[in-house]
Amino acid sequence: MTAFFAAIMAFIALQLIFFVDPGENKNIAVGLIFSVTLLQSLTLLYLFKFHEFSRKSTKFKAIIVVALAARAIALFTTPILEDDFHRYRWDGHVLANGTNPYIYAPNSTMLDHLDTDYRIDIGYINIPTIYPPLAQYVFAFNSFAFGGTLFGLKIIFILFDLATGFLLIKWLTLREINISYSLFYFLNPVVIKEIANSAHLDSILAFFFALSIYFIEKYMRTKNNYLSPVFLGLATLIKVTPIFAIPALIKFSKNKISTLVVCFVTILIFSVPFAFGDKFMPGFSSFAKHWVNNESLFYPISFIATKAVYLFGLDIFLFVKKGLLTEMPGKFLSGLILLVIMFFGFVSKKVKTPSAYALLIIVSLLLLSPVFNPWYVLWFLPFAIVSKHTPTILLSLLLCLSYSWYLDKDYYYIIRATEYLAFFGYLAFWHLHKHKVLKKSV
Repeated sequence: MTAFFAAIMAFIALQLIFFVDPGENKNIAVGLIFSVTLLQSLTLLYLFKFHEFSRKSTKFKAIIVVALAARAIALFTTPILEDDFHRYRWDGHVLANGTNPYIYAPNSTMLDHLDTDYRIDIGYINIPTIYPPLAQYVFAFNSFAFGGTLFGLKIIFILFDLATGFLLIKWLTLREINISYSLFYFLNPVVIKEIANSAHLDSILAFFFALSIYFIEKYMRTKNNYLSPVFLGLATLIKVTPIFAIPALIKFSKNKISTLVVCFVTILIFSVPFAFGDKFMPGFSSFAKHWVNNESLFYPISFIATKAVYLFGLDIFLFVKKGLLTEMPGKFLSGLILLVIMFFGFVSKKVKTPSAYALLIIVSLLLLSPVFNPWYVLWFLPFAIVSKHTPTILLSLLLCLSYSWYLDKDYYYIIRATEYLAFFGYLAFWHLHKHKVLKKSV
């Protein structure tokens, strides 16, 4: 018991490192993130491997207290290498003042009457918001309830974050899986950093997305289930990615047509107040077209696709030349691969649960996507945990290495190559020895 309490106290103490102010020194900032994530990950693995937990045990109650304490500490820290929250605050400020945030970019002179002290700090200030309608309502709520503060955003996001954790406890119990696996959410240092420190809204997406798959799994093919498509629609209204999981609902739903209808009606209801303007989410098209930052599968696929274009002389066509500027050949090929994977998951009898299918879709999407940021861990981690898929649980911890972007680029590519070699190597090993790796009894 002494070793257990020493470990959890060490975990909390490590969280205090985020109070260190790196100033403008990005090397120090990256070092802080790496050191905290590494040491907390080792502590997490120790607790999982060498201690037993049950829902009513003192040890598990202590884990919940530690999870709350770590988030409470991070709540009062300054976001490290992050500025998305400025956009959240601005969008909420604009909407709360009666202006559609999709119409003008933050630097538009049409919004000068709404000027704030953080306006100049907004990333991509010349592009209108990329965030869907429900996200805008959340931002506006923060503006009304908390004065549009960063603290208010963190409170909202942490509440959804914790709700996802407690949902996982219920889900693991439903699946008769050892409750110890919930540690990989509650004590995941990347989750704590990206929500409680960096204030990313993906915790809201994670909650609605997990709730959708939870209900489809709970009532799988036994009754008409309208909760799952509603929650999937709500998740999509935070960020659009969850809509790719609609095949998981269709595959395991009793009434497939009504599932589709309910999901899209939910999206439509929240979108209507914005959709009648002359612009609706124009920033998203810019994001999809120009943002590229994914060294896992997208870069090599894009390289191969581009070489094939030149090899077969397809660059003589003007539309192909234009597409090369935004890596469209790579995006097209990645999209085809994703469709094949989704089709395989839909017809395969080996994919037996909605959570396993959702995990397959989302992780494949992220590995093939032009952009894979560390906070996207929230998109797949709940499904990895209830599926006991340890390779993607490992990936959730390795994603902190994305911050090596701020280091010298020679180090960056070495670090990212090491990250994905570790993931894909372990994935291959796990498939060969899946019944022996990091196994916990019920």
